[in-house]
Amino acid sequence: SSPCGSNRATVQGPYRSSTPGAHVATMGGLYSCLAFACRRLRPLEPSSARAPLTSTPTSQQAQTSGRPQMYSRRHTTQLVDLSNFAFDDSGSDADLVNFAEFADDDATTTSGVPAAPLGDQPEPDVSGHGPLSISTRIEYAALPRGRAQDIFGLVTLKAEAAAAARTEVDTRQPLDLICVLDVSGSMGGQKIGLVQSTMRFMVDECQPQDRLSIVTFNSGAKRPLRLCRMDGRGKDEATAATLRLTAGGGTDIAKGLETGLAVAEHRRQRNPVSAIFLLTDGKDGSSRRQLTSLISRAQRVGCSLYTFGFGADHDARLLSEMAEQAQTPFTFVEDLDQIGAAFAGAMGGLSSVAAQRVEVVVNAHVSVKAIHSAFSVSRQGARTAIQIPDMLAGERKDILVEMSVAADSGSADETLLLEASAKYWDLAAGCAAQTPSVEMRLQRRADDEPQPEQEP
Repeated sequence: SSPCGSNRATVQGPYRSSTPGAHVATMGGLYSCLAFACRRLRPLEPSSARAPLTSTPTSQQAQTSGRPQMYSRRHTTQLVDLSNFAFDDSGSDADLVNFAEFADDDATTTSGVPAAPLGDQPEPDVSGHGPLSISTRIEYAALPRGRAQDIFGLVTLKAEAAAAARTEVDTRQPLDLICVLDVSGSMGGQKIGLVQSTMRFMVDECQPQDRLSIVTFNSGAKRPLRLCRMDGRGKDEATAATLRLTAGGGTDIAKGLETGLAVAEHRRQRNPVSAIFLLTDGKDGSSRRQLTSLISRAQRVGCSLYTFGFGADHDARLLSEMAEQAQTPFTFVEDLDQIGAAFAGAMGGLSSVAAQRVEVVVNAHVSVKAIHSAFSVSRQGARTAIQIPDMLAGERKDILVEMSVAADSGSADETLLLEASAKYWDLAAGCAAQTPSVEMRLQRRADDEPQPEQEP
């Protein structure tokens, strides 16, 4: 299946249309079949608004009216946009999953968080009393005025630990949980039973203001449960979907994550805290190259990705690499007794989120050679922005800045190296906020004065 947003699809093996008797062996036939399938699967548009299928049949085809027509590659077919579709080849016949249909999430009980990035909204008020603070440190406290040198500086973002007190069941923020479950053949037996027990535990732990969706994958992916509020009726739906889980088929983690991301991206509303839980044994040798871009998409949409390994033979290396890229813990679930502890840690972390959609802005006044961070970094001239999906209470994030300081032939006592600040969504206050700007300065001294050194 092609990544969401791409208009290209790669099909391996013979493609069978959902139309009885139609078998495609040529690219021309494939295009016609895709057009027919897309036209059939677009429930959100009235029939009058659908793109017409235009082609000129051959004389032989014109004589076969009353049954499905297959056109050769000589004839043109007007195709609908495939950006919201993905192939699901987990069954006997290939079919298309329409991601646009995922905009059916239940209404939230709160106003949630804005869908637009904070950078697209009015500049928030500057306040030193929010949950986040920012500071700077420098490798050398001073340099001789006449010397040019490369130095390192540290920009540190910290969330106040006091916010950790807001973890009581009746005060935590509502959650959007998207559970991506591996139901491939390698998950048979004890593993699939353990996944079912885990899901029932999670459903029981959810509060009425939380929402939960279930996505399953093997060689394809499906969404058995929409993003559903966990009131009494929603918990019954989630439990029923869990009990229907069966294992079989190949494994494609990328398809599962892509479908889970589509659930998050097509939400009409969103709760303050969102996460994707991937439950798998990690036995997939084909998805590794696609995972980095999918994790980046999760961060852009404001979803933390948590990985949970099932079975003693799980691929710990793959799942640990994913957790490292997502900046979240990886948890191994070996048996029923470990379910509570494994998911209590993840739920506790989500419950202690202090800020979301954090953007650290660094404005440099000297030459910057590199900025090192585990998160997305974008540079435009002297301005650098680092995007951090969320900050937990008491958490600290360090950004390492590598700079080149020119020789100072003047008599200035200080050189301004950079200014840093952070914009974020304050979950407790329910509004955008911004830290005061802080400066990183370097003292310049005469050659004969002592030069103190400060470790970052």
